[in-house]
Amino acid sequence: MQCLQPRTGSTNILVAGLYLHVARPYSIIKKNCNYKVLYECDWIINEDTVVRPDVLVTCEPIEGNYPTKPPSLILEILSPQNLLKDRNTKFNLYKSYGVRYYLIADIDRHEIECFQLIDNRYKQMDGINEFMLTNNCSFNVELNILFND
Repeated sequence: MQCLQPRTGSTNILVAGLYLHVARPYSIIKKNCNYKVLYECDWIINEDTVVRPDVLVTCEPIEGNYPTKPPSLILEILSPQNLLKDRNTKFNLYKSYGVRYYLIADIDRHEIECFQLIDNRYKQMDGINEFMLTNNCSFNVELNILFND
């Protein structure tokens, strides 16, 4: 299975905003944090399954050119072409592979839905600003500011 998608201008603006906010050193709450924020990077789940999230955050070392271990956080931006894939296929795929946070952004509605993996199920979390990537690493980002002009 391959889940690759084209990008639009609005998508790039939102992705860049998240990247800039997460990559800022003062957003890191706990030290000893070696996370990486990757934009449009393939995550090779196995030899049959490759996805390319809009943004992924990983705390795992990257061996080779692409991450092969589950990221801690993934952001996908909805479009009419990928709506069902992001809400169903990727939602279930990311849940089954242990992605701790799955964010789905709707540019038209200026909303970001945040799901946190708890007991192997995604629970929708409203108003979350702190993302605990590992026991040693978390960061803060106010998701609503990503839609400010």
